[in-house]
Amino acid sequence: MLSYDVALRAANGLDVNGVVILLRRAADGPNMRGYLHYENLHYTYRIIRIWELSADSLFELPVGVLPFAPLCAVDEVELPQLLHRMDSHVLSEVGNSGYRSEFWTMTAILLGLRMDTTDSVRLIGGAIGMDALEQSSFYQYLIDKGRLEGRQEGRQEGRQEGREEGRHAGLVAGRLNEARRFVTLIGATKFGNVPASVETLLNSTQSVDDLENLAIKINSCNSWEEALGRQ
Repeated sequence: MLSYDVALRAANGLDVNGVVILLRRAADGPNMRGYLHYENLHYTYRIIRIWELSADSLFELPVGVLPFAPLCAVDEVELPQLLHRMDSHVLSEVGNSGYRSEFWTMTAILLGLRMDTTDSVRLIGGAIGMDALEQSSFYQYLIDKGRLEGRQEGRQEGRQEGREEGRHAGLVAGRLNEARRFVTLIGATKFGNVPASVETLLNSTQSVDDLENLAIKINSCNSWEEALGRQ
């Protein structure tokens, strides 16, 4: 933060007020004091501990900030009502558009800082409906589904090939399945769809490294063709 703030001031000639937003209590500690002393340097910054904020205050801000609301000072039993209220607010602000799906993707990822995926799926699905939830690019949810499918495939292969060989084959199958799912999610979010030819290529790829490298490459490309090196 200090480096960025100094660079911003040098570039723009403006004072920069640094702010740290802590999303969970585990991120807090004695070093979070709001100031830094280094030889003759004295640097101060503001700390916002989101679990101390009222969720109501976020409804007064732009809708893009609202996914942080479940991390505020809200009891777990109050979360279903809060999520339903959030969905109503989003619908009133942007309508039933593609942004709603992305909104709940971000909310689900942030809610994962507070509870495990199963509970967050249950809560969000109850608030907006499972159909709407499954249409979103809910990364953690779908990735976990991939892990579960991989374990199931591993157990099946283990029974057929023997305990030790099956355990290894299951691990490989699980990693491949998870990597394919992750590449599909990243690409679908970046490019909008996944052509059948790309699905076939991903399913035939047997290298986790190749799939992970493709996921990294997608971030700097504008199409599947570019990411795959096609003309």
